[in-house]
Amino acid sequence: TVSTKIITKNGTEVPVDYRLFKKGDRWMIYDVNIEGISLVSNYRTQFNKIIQTNGYNALVERMKTKQNEFLEESSGKRKAQQ
Repeated sequence: TVSTKIITKNGTEVPVDYRLFKKGDRWMIYDVNIEGISLVSNYRTQFNKIIQTNGYNALVERMKTKQNEFLEESSGKRKAQQ
């Protein structure tokens, strides 16, 4: 874990911890913890709620839709920059 602090414009310190693992000769971040809230835990909670309500296939479809939206948006931004 790498512990850091971000200082906001008004001087407030926000603790941010990065959880890492080593893959070959590189360190990879797999979780970010901001003020005690884990990004991985947050996603896990959201995913479990979708699975319990609508099933696993609904989660997969939702993620595919979000990915496609992101790719389309990214592609549009790249074209606009050219």
